[in-house]
Amino acid sequence: MPPVPQRKKDDDRHIGWITVTYRSVFLSLLVLLAVVGTVMYFLFPQASQTLINNVQSAVSKMVGGGSEGNRNGKPTGDQKAQFTMLDGTVKVKKKNSNSWVGADYNLQL
Repeated sequence: MPPVPQRKKDDDRHIGWITVTYRSVFLSLLVLLAVVGTVMYFLFPQASQTLINNVQSAVSKMVGGGSEGNRNGKPTGDQKAQFTMLDGTVKVKKKNSNSWVGADYNLQL
């Protein structure tokens, strides 16, 4: 009697798919950066503190919250507003005065 060919079992190999979103990639990179930053802070505390101070001063200058004054080198004081453009003859009168004064860029409003 000849051997009976056996039927092949169902193939148990499956293809698995994993969905990777941009959000998970960015969060993973953020966590990795935080871990690396923490390790570097504890391994090199002096260099880390210097870097942190430099970044803080740079951000402060960009935002304009530095204690050095404003961009023009003038002290900030109680100034609330200033002229940014004068076109023609501009006169200003204080609310408790009757006289008009010629406006310029340094005049506090």
